[in-house]
Amino acid sequence: METIPPQAKNVLDYILFAGQSGNHLLFDLPLIRRTFARATRGRYEERAKQRAKVERALYYLAELPSIDEQRRFITVLPPEMQEMICYYYFDLLEQATKLTGPERLH
Repeated sequence: METIPPQAKNVLDYILFAGQSGNHLLFDLPLIRRTFARATRGRYEERAKQRAKVERALYYLAELPSIDEQRRFITVLPPEMQEMICYYYFDLLEQATKLTGPERLH
């Protein structure tokens, strides 16, 4: 796994902190629903090898200066990459929640 740039880590921490309260700043509800509809069919487990590509996209995204620009970046990606980023975000969110407190519904 690549080393997270310090600036990216701060932005990702902020996005994950907001997500723990149910505020998913980067994703709209249709994308979240589409992501989990496909995830329940096991589609993303098969694509673990693309995790590095998703991580690089997240690090790039974290370098963008605003949440609006980050959301725009996601919307121009191919739909499958959008879903993979969303899925990986929820995976990170679950891990962060386990470290910081009681389990919450997203």
